[in-house]
Amino acid sequence: MDGSDLRKPHSQALEHLSTVRSLDGHPVSGYPTLNAIGLTPDGRRTLLYHTLYSPKAPGFTSANTVIIDAIKRIVQALRAAGVGRIIFVLDRGFDDLKLIRLLVRVQIQFVIRVKHDQRKTRLTPTSIELPLVGAAGHASVQD
Repeated sequence: MDGSDLRKPHSQALEHLSTVRSLDGHPVSGYPTLNAIGLTPDGRRTLLYHTLYSPKAPGFTSANTVIIDAIKRIVQALRAAGVGRIIFVLDRGFDDLKLIRLLVRVQIQFVIRVKHDQRKTRLTPTSIELPLVGAAGHASVQD
């Protein structure tokens, strides 16, 4: 799962047009998107989820809400299709505690590229508190 930007630098009248970053980092008109691609055990790829959203749209609450809703929908659809093992691979920026709690609650395995590596975490059962970058070496690996 990854976010991306749909850039519309010359548009001015599109509905709820927002601001995103150009490839060189300058603000331009456009929309954020959220995309999820699935990979089957035999190597087939498929688009699981795609949405375009705007922080300027009525009723918009947060990008995090968009992500959490997407994860719930994807998990529900995959389980309904009989998929037994689901592993989410999430890019940096998805290292949010609400998101991690959701993944744990719905019993989904995950790998997240950490953006905030100095954020503190408490290891169990020892209760030692370390930055994520230091705690990674103490984490257990589960099958």
